[in-house]
Amino acid sequence: MSRFSRSISFELGDLFRKAAQTNPRGQIVVDRPLGVRPDLGTELNVRMLAGVVEELATQLYGAGIREGDRVAVYKSNNADILLITCALSRIGAIPALIHPQLHGSVAAELVARLSPSYVLSDAQHVHTDDFLSMIDSKKLLLTAGEIDGLPTVSEQTPVPVPMPDVSDPRGIRIITHTSGTTGVPKLVAQSAAGLAAHASFQLR
Repeated sequence: MSRFSRSISFELGDLFRKAAQTNPRGQIVVDRPLGVRPDLGTELNVRMLAGVVEELATQLYGAGIREGDRVAVYKSNNADILLITCALSRIGAIPALIHPQLHGSVAAELVARLSPSYVLSDAQHVHTDDFLSMIDSKKLLLTAGEIDGLPTVSEQTPVPVPMPDVSDPRGIRIITHTSGTTGVPKLVAQSAAGLAAHASFQLR
């Protein structure tokens, strides 16, 4: 491990909280309102986003998501994907990000391989290529929009989130996937140490 990765602690759940301590008024402009908080508009700042992450974490925890749970995220392309990822990491859950442009059948295959505790999507995206019909809807939580019979994140009772155990840098923090140009994408698990190494390279 390089001196860079040894010196950096990279925990997604703390990303915006730590940034807010350094530069709370730092401006962030997004191209469209956040799906999870459209009321905030498009001109945001770091402190606001740190608050959204913590709010989401308490709602997701209230929904039953716990430390160590694998949670698939397959939703409309929006900046809130990062915030949802950080909120899941704040709980200690393992976000598994599925690219929004993947065909619904391919996304459903990845969900089946993941065997997640929950699947996060939204009312717009969940019908992509009949994705909804190919997964266990009992595991589904909508991050935006409404569909009869499906629970939404916003309606969950917020529950304070305890700090997760992130002491092992080899622990899996996020799951992504390959491009899938030669078939169904392959899932890729990334550890805290691996994320720190990626960040260290960018800082050189």
